[in-house]
Order: sequence, then C-alpha cells, then structure tokens
Amino acid sequence: MDFSRHIKPLTGEIDWPMWKRKIRDLLDYHEGAIEGIDGKLKKPVSIDADAQESVRKQHKERCDFYRKANSYAKSMIASTVTDAVYQKIMDKETAFEAWESLRKQFEATSKDQLFKICTEFFAFSWVPGEDISTHIAKLRSIWNELNNGLEAREESKLPDLMLVCKILHILPCQFETSKSSWMLLAKDDKKSFEELTVQLCMFERNFTKVEDSSRKAQEALIATKSERPKQEGKYKSKSRKEDSCNYCKRKGHWDKNPNSEFVSTPTECLLKVNDDVVLYGSRNVNGSLLKANFEPILPKEMIEVHTVIADSSLLQLYHERWGHQDKRHIRNMLEKELGIHIKLDKELCEPCIYGKAHRLSFGTGEKASEPGELISADVCGPFDESFQKKKYLVVFKDSFTKFRYGYLIKRSQK
Repeated sequence: MDFSRHIKPLTGEIDWPMWKRKIRDLLDYHEGAIEGIDGKLKKPVSIDADAQESVRKQHKERCDFYRKANSYAKSMIASTVTDAVYQKIMDKETAFEAWESLRKQFEATSKDQLFKICTEFFAFSWVPGEDISTHIAKLRSIWNELNNGLEAREESKLPDLMLVCKILHILPCQFETSKSSWMLLAKDDKKSFEELTVQLCMFERNFTKVEDSSRKAQEALIATKSERPKQEGKYKSKSRKEDSCNYCKRKGHWDKNPNSEFVSTPTECLLKVNDDVVLYGSRNVNGSLLKANFEPILPKEMIEVHTVIADSSLLQLYHERWGHQDKRHIRNMLEKELGIHIKLDKELCEPCIYGKAHRLSFGTGEKASEPGELISADVCGPFDESFQKKKYLVVFKDSFTKFRYGYLIKRSQK
C-alpha cells in the first residue's frame, strides 16, 4: 500500500512542520529508515578482499540493510514533495543528505525558529468549525516544539500552567459554564492539562450537542409556522430529455455524482478530480492569500490542439475586451505588455459607431390658428356589424377646437 499518497506534498516553509511529523511517522514503518535520515545509520566501510567468509557475510547483510533503509527513506521523501522542492534535493545521494538539505532550507535557525514558535503559540485562537480536541492537539504540538527549543538552548521549560491558561483563554462562549465549573470545583492538585482536556471533551460531547439539537428544533418550528400553504393540483415534473444537467449543462440526463469535488477549510483548499488532488492551496491560520500548488494532468492519449496566432481579428478582440479603447493604444499595449506584434487594421467597430452617434432634433410642427384650418381623420375597425350592416367608424378631429365627429360606414378603402 502506498502510504505516501495520504501525505500532502511539501511546498515550502509553511507546510514543513506538519509534513515533517507525518513523514517521520511514515518512515517509522520501515526498519532503519528513521535512523537513516537522522544520520545514526551510516554506510558500512568496505572490508579487505582477503577477509574471512563470516566477516564478508556480515558485511553484506549490513550493506543490504543500509541500502534498503536508505532507498525506502529517500523514495518516500521524493514522492511527498513537489517538483520545485525536489529540484533542490535531486543531487543528494543519501536520505540523510536530502533530509538535512530540506531542514536547512525550511527550518530557520534555532533562535529565529524559537521566536516564531513562541509568536505562533500566543497568536493561536479558536477556529469556528473545529472541535475542542483538534484545537488542543494543535496547541499541544506548538507547546512541545516550544519546550524542545528551550531545552535545546539549555534553558528551563515553561510550566504547564501557561498551557492550561492559554486553552481557557481561547475557549468560546459556549464553554463558559465548563470553564467556570472547572475553576471552582477542581482542586489545585487536579488542575492539570490532562484533566482539563478530559472535562472539555466530555462537555462538548454531552452538552453542546443538546444545545445544537434544541436550537435546530426551534429553527424547524419557526420554519414550519412561516411555511406557505401548498398549491392545489398535481405538480408536473419536467422530462429528463428536456431538462439540463447541473454539472455539465447538457440536456438529456441528470448527473448526481460529478467526478470533481472542491473542499475548503480555513487553512487549506483542494480540488479533486476522480478522487485525485489536482489543485491545492494553503495559508496561515490567521488568514491570507492561498498559496497554490498546481499539479499538471497528462492525458493518456496525446491529442492535437489549435494554437492562437496573431491575426487581424486579435486586435478587434482586445479592442472589445478592453472597453473599446482606441486601436492604436491597444496595439501599443499588446506590444509592450504581452509582446504581441500586430498590424493596425481599418475594420469598423459597430458598437463604437453606435456609441459615437447622436440623435438629431425632431423639430417643431405648425399648429392651427383658427377652426377648420387643420382637420385630421382616422378609420377604426372592423367591429361587429350593426343592424345597418356597418362595422367601421371614421373620426374627424379639428386641431384648433379639438372637436370630434364620427360616422359609421359599411366598408373601408385604404
């Protein structure tokens, strides 16, 4: 089984702490792999050709053991890093050299690293959507790194009281009851980190679920009261042949299980296609721009594609995309910014012509100054026939007096 597929590829300094722990747990599966990257397992020194048979046999066993452990460790490291990171260690012959190269590149000096871990510990805050055990595990990991750094510098470790106070400080408002009861009821000798972890996990498991269920019941009750009355009559569903799929936008089928999935968390996001991660992004806990890690997908069969070349229509295309600016300005921008050289054409742009056009004034008409000077007429119909077989109406209007008179007629000649 390939366990390396379950480890997110190493992209840079941000992923190094988590990646280092996961890869060490993976290498512990093979005998001698951990000792190989730590430098404790070294390549056996060559022996003389006239050595005894038992000595040569033991030397061969040690060489085989070192070769298998080194090969396994180096292959696991190479398969769990991106191509950009692998280029930095591709010239290393042993797993120890590759590990030390990664550690020097992504691990800061002891002083800078200790300062960074200390800052990360005090800046740690509650992330909505994660349970209490996840927050405690992350905070405990940072705490262990901080104490290990202090121990490496031969300084005294921090007391567990600081870790307990930090956990109590980041708890949200729904844990206020548990925090108060723990501070009042627990004895001083029992106020340990383990006891606090047990009580918080028990409180989240028993009480927060009851609050969530009661809140959902209230929301359901409100939604039921505000429900609209059902419409009478039967609902006629659309035919599958006439409906379109929400995934591929084609008609004739409904795809309920698309082959792609996008997963997002406060610290990372990834795009899966056929259960394979093709796009991955990560960022810090406090929030920033996602650092993307692209992995190209090569098709099984090579296909021919058409390439875009500069022609006369390209200038018109950028002219439309860039808000119908002057084509001479568009040509200069293409040459300076994109390196595309294109000739200036004289093609007319229809939207530009309509945009620059203006409407002429309609003018004023002459009005009548006395009765009978201007009379307008109009014919309406046909209507239903009257008793006199008439179905049209002709109307005469005097423009000065606004007087109207209508006559019923049998037929209309236009």
